[in-house]
Amino acid sequence: MTKPLKGIRIADFSHVMAGPYASHLLRQMGAEVIKIEPKGIGDNFRNYGADRRYDGMSPAFIGANAGKKSIALDLKDMADLAIAKAIVEAHGGQISGANRPGDP
Repeated sequence: MTKPLKGIRIADFSHVMAGPYASHLLRQMGAEVIKIEPKGIGDNFRNYGADRRYDGMSPAFIGANAGKKSIALDLKDMADLAIAKAIVEAHGGQISGANRPGDP
């Protein structure tokens, strides 16, 4: 079966549920998705649920992010910001996610 988004690359800055799930659907349609998480803590969705045994890799996080590539960056650090910009530029500027006003 041909995947309609094969050859498309997405830089995914989203977090928690809606954005990661949306980029998960893009990945299922063939896009290459690179998830960019905050350095040190990662996506808050990693610790979702009541069972602390799964902290860091909750089943819900795995379900929404399986098959994605990932990198942890501090977007307030100029070197890490340069890496994020290079990822976006190298992948044609396809971005998923939203940040707070004033965040890079």
